[in-house]
Amino acid sequence: MKQSLKRDGSMQPSGQMSLMIEWSWRIEDRTSIRCGSWSDEALWPDVFALLLGSEVRHVKTFGRLPEIEVGLSNEMHVLSFMTDEGLPAWTLFDRRGPQECWISVEQEGLTIGGHR
Repeated sequence: MKQSLKRDGSMQPSGQMSLMIEWSWRIEDRTSIRCGSWSDEALWPDVFALLLGSEVRHVKTFGRLPEIEVGLSNEMHVLSFMTDEGLPAWTLFDRRGPQECWISVEQEGLTIGGHR
């Protein structure tokens, strides 16, 4: 598995699967939005910490223009939701096989790609 570096030179963590949301996102619990891309960044670390150690229960798309939702074992959910012109801007990477592949949204709809 290829490793990449963060801006500070430390290793960028990557798992068997990764989700990149380029634009707007939010994290929900059972009853409310805990934080999102427009929240005060001071809220993020505590909410991100709630996600650690939880298992992915489902990944699904929703909406006419596909957004993505990841449901976790602790009943938290991570969702994309584009708020600008164009298409939803997320990519789901799958590194479980010999060749990395990904799913993203293109003009044609959901698109599957891959490279070594």
